[in-house]
Amino acid sequence: MIKRAVELDMLEPQDNYCKFSSSASDTLGIFNDVKIWWQKLAWPDLENGAVLLTKILDNICSCVLSYSNLIREKVESIFHQYENSTRVFITEQICVGLNNIERVRTEMVKLPAQFGFNELLQKIRESDSGGESAAAQLDATVDRLIVNAAENTEAKVNEFIDTMLDKMHPTLERAVNEACEEQSTVLSQVLDPSLELTMNQLNNSNFKRFLWRVWEVVVDIFTATVMRNSERRKANYFGGVHTILEETLSFFSPPDGKGLDETTAKTPAYTSLMELLESLRMSSESLIAQYYQERYEEQMEEILPCKARLYVKILFTKPGKLIVEVIMAKDMVVEGDTCSITSRGGGLGLQTSHQPVDSYVKVQLVPQEWFPATAIRKTKTQRKQDPAVYEETFE
Repeated sequence: MIKRAVELDMLEPQDNYCKFSSSASDTLGIFNDVKIWWQKLAWPDLENGAVLLTKILDNICSCVLSYSNLIREKVESIFHQYENSTRVFITEQICVGLNNIERVRTEMVKLPAQFGFNELLQKIRESDSGGESAAAQLDATVDRLIVNAAENTEAKVNEFIDTMLDKMHPTLERAVNEACEEQSTVLSQVLDPSLELTMNQLNNSNFKRFLWRVWEVVVDIFTATVMRNSERRKANYFGGVHTILEETLSFFSPPDGKGLDETTAKTPAYTSLMELLESLRMSSESLIAQYYQERYEEQMEEILPCKARLYVKILFTKPGKLIVEVIMAKDMVVEGDTCSITSRGGGLGLQTSHQPVDSYVKVQLVPQEWFPATAIRKTKTQRKQDPAVYEETFE
């Protein structure tokens, strides 16, 4: 009967107030007929009646899984009609099919209460001294039965969505590639009508679940596109991809709250991709500058023991006029260090297994590519036995 109901189902909403179709109603109607039959049966033996009801519920759960598979197969046949489409990859029928599975799954969870299973267990508990143990065992069995069936049906819903995404993937991939190449809104043009349809036709839980999975797939496609072009495209291409990806995030998480939460949507995969794009869209000069900036920040972190300090004074006297005054270097006493540090009157001298060496300070503007006309300067060399006082100025 369930198979026949699915075959006859056109996957159209039954009215303007519900988002599921005839096969879901027919399937639930069958379950209701079984419930009426059970109530009329009024099985006299309480404990045997509970065992029989458990078997009935088990069969109904199996029917729910079978129904889910039948709906999924029917929807897959619909997808074949749109395999060569460059724009339409989801229809109202597909949304209704997903809602049908969720509708039947939701009602399945309520079946024990609708069949009066809890009342039956209570009568068993009150029947004799061993009733409490028998009721507890039956209760655990049915609870496990419903939980497992709900999880299996939930898996079917996820499989349904994955099937949808598999069919959508070529269309999404084409749209992402076109958007990246043309720096256009092609991706939004593809997504907008379909996601608007799913928002209107899917129930809220299915819509959020579906939207999240689409977002994950879109990020994966962007990542694959960037990695494929990382060594053969120029910075302006990745600048465009960066902008498009930001716009796509805004599309999936609009301010009206109907989409994804923006903070949650910034997944590790998205964040990692944005960081990569930040680097790829930079010019060579900017990347070099970033490298030196990071080196400077690392040097400012007090991770390793400080063994000496260099004192300098740096100032601009006018735009483009930089003055660097190298003053002196001073030893720092480090407790527990493996080498001893001598001051030599404020000089910079480390006595380790090697002998102290002469010292000087080199002054260089980096990135060097930015200052090709600026020579590398250095102070006079201070002998190892003299204080490390330089007092030299460079312009």
